[in-house]
Amino acid sequence: MPEMSGFDAVKQIRKYESENNKKRVPVIAMTAGVSEGSREKCIAMGMDEYISKPFKYPILEKVIEKYAVIGIDEDVSEDIINNGIFKEISDMTGIDYSDIEEIADEFILSSKDILENLDIAIIENREKDIMNICHSLKGVLRNLCILKAGDIAEKIEYGVRDKKEIEFNIVEYLKKEINIGIERLNKK
Repeated sequence: MPEMSGFDAVKQIRKYESENNKKRVPVIAMTAGVSEGSREKCIAMGMDEYISKPFKYPILEKVIEKYAVIGIDEDVSEDIINNGIFKEISDMTGIDYSDIEEIADEFILSSKDILENLDIAIIENREKDIMNICHSLKGVLRNLCILKAGDIAEKIEYGVRDKKEIEFNIVEYLKKEINIGIERLNKK
């Protein structure tokens, strides 16, 4: 993670939970660093589980099932689920719920320009700009629970960083997933 390590992040999360009498949020470490004692170190630092990369989906599914929230009524609308997620983000970050909605609204308004800037950076082969745009996109998309698009932005960011050729269709796929997320946000 660019701004802080996973260990620093979990330390902040656990501190926040403790200071604010909040329920413990499961933290699952996913790392390519597979050295002896990695799992034990992650658990000792406050994480709940450890998965090494590359992983097999049945293993990930099993871990998610172990820590998933149980008892959500199937009739609960997507809007209520999204609002609940935004409330959780608000509770975790201390950012007002209305500010989170403002971030979503701002993203909706600026997404077209952001994607145009990404297209231009790709055409002009400006690697640093591509990485910065995708890194920013990744963060805001994940905070807005547009997870597939966040993962695609990360894939582009890391592909450029690692000097791998990115395919044009991956950018189109990113745009498609962002539009799906925006449609969901607009239902509010």
